[in-house]
Amino acid sequence: YYLTTTIIELAPVLSLFFVFSLIVFWLKNPKSVFTWITFLTAFSFSLFGHKEIRYIFPVYIFAPLFISYFFDTYSKIKFDKFFKTLIIISNIVFLILTLFTPANNKVGVYKFLYNNHNKGENVFYIENNPYLVNNMEPFFYTNGQFEMDVTSGYYRILVERGTEYTPYKKDIFLTSNKRFVLDISLERWGSLPEKGWHPGNTHLHYDEKEKDPNRRLKYDSRVEDLRMTAISILKRGNLKYATNDYPHGVLNEFSDTHHHVQNGEETRHNSKPWEIGYGHVMLLDIKNNVEPVSRGLLVDQFEPDYPPLTYACNKAIDQNGLVIWCHNGQGMEAPVAAILKKVHAINLFDPYWIDIEYTLWYHMLNCGIKLPVSTGTDWFVCSSNRVYTLSEPSFDYSKWVKQLRSGRTFITNGPALMISIEENIPGDTITTVAGKTLNVKVDWESYFQIENVEIIFNGIVVSKKHFKNGSEKSSFEVDIEVKSDGWIAARVNSSKRDSFFQPIWAHTSPIYISGTGIASDQLTLSSDFFAKKITEGIEWVKTKGRFYSDVQRKEVIDLFKQAKNMYQDLT
Repeated sequence: YYLTTTIIELAPVLSLFFVFSLIVFWLKNPKSVFTWITFLTAFSFSLFGHKEIRYIFPVYIFAPLFISYFFDTYSKIKFDKFFKTLIIISNIVFLILTLFTPANNKVGVYKFLYNNHNKGENVFYIENNPYLVNNMEPFFYTNGQFEMDVTSGYYRILVERGTEYTPYKKDIFLTSNKRFVLDISLERWGSLPEKGWHPGNTHLHYDEKEKDPNRRLKYDSRVEDLRMTAISILKRGNLKYATNDYPHGVLNEFSDTHHHVQNGEETRHNSKPWEIGYGHVMLLDIKNNVEPVSRGLLVDQFEPDYPPLTYACNKAIDQNGLVIWCHNGQGMEAPVAAILKKVHAINLFDPYWIDIEYTLWYHMLNCGIKLPVSTGTDWFVCSSNRVYTLSEPSFDYSKWVKQLRSGRTFITNGPALMISIEENIPGDTITTVAGKTLNVKVDWESYFQIENVEIIFNGIVVSKKHFKNGSEKSSFEVDIEVKSDGWIAARVNSSKRDSFFQPIWAHTSPIYISGTGIASDQLTLSSDFFAKKITEGIEWVKTKGRFYSDVQRKEVIDLFKQAKNMYQDLT
């Protein structure tokens, strides 16, 4: 695939000589480091089912080396000067064409749409809708009223607010030199606030490119209909993130009776520049900075991989702060902090491009760690991710965060999802005996159609309902026999996608089961899983971690060993 595609899709003539020269170099120099680098790269990507020409670019950068080698080796071949001249000319021509040809082949389509949109003609397309950008409708924020100057033509109006309102959609034709006024009123499809459920975003940043963070911060919570919004400071080298300019605590300028906006801190460690090491942790409700904000490579190449994040969690807890582990529980220190009870909640799918998976959280729950679920969007509001906490119809942040700590939550990018077991709700603990049957009820409501509803017991799907044509509102009950201690939760998903082009999902925090005196099989599997993960972490600290002293290294190793022993003691 790559040999033929390189000749056709990259610079013709030059690419033909490149492929030929590449093969000659491999055959003539089997022991060369360049042979091994380029051959193994090309061979490895050839084994993947999904192939793209860009994957071979790291090999193509060696084109001058291989072509020069070919002509040096065969300098006496016939038409030597002709071939060299042909390569140079074709390369210059290709360079000029590249400079004046748009990198995105949709540009021509956009020009056509711009020049012909007022003709009212149908536009037919194959595969990707040219009106979408990255599969999303282009959008902007408004405070409730706006004006636009437009030319004659067809327009589609889409108005959304958060996830609890039914979107307004309408196609209209506008003529020039005529004022058109449209009054739009959005209606809620549910009654979550009246029931005491209020949404929040516990993980949000604005990067160094943000030019007007004040304006964005005023709009985000209102437009997305978030009662609680938490931005945070973070450190990566000398980058000046916009959210680093705000003080810790409640940001009164952006808060009101219905919206609580605060600035916290994301304390982090990476093992490589873009690879999570110990982990990333949100520290909210803190009054003072917890130093260091980052450690290791996130600061610079000389900074030690110290102190561990557990120390930062302790400092936040001393301030009565809220500690939330980020990114699905990723990081070698996540199971350490969790078993040591240094974490109040876990954020899943922050940001949206992290896969929807529950593995690490389920393992923690299987080990008897009571850990409510939360979520956020991370970089900007790039998804509809939010955590709902059950408090009272009138929003009060102090009560909201208290209930989050208690586990009265569900996370979602749209659907409202509830689970109850004989009047017990998420965060409760049911004391029962082995062999007893519990009645589990799941309720859901959503603007987008739900296709699958599942009940989870100790990480295993024990009951499932599939809706071929989708379901917007319903419930179902099932009796589940309790065979061991553990936890029960509900989740939903759908292939339908929202305006951020994200598949629809939701998950409740668990209801805990105790009193049977029987440990689940999953407890053994999960504790062994974390014991092995922590062992790998200890090996990294011993062999790759960088510290100012052996005392620092020993502190981290001892901390990890303490947690490992606790997991082993569970069985």
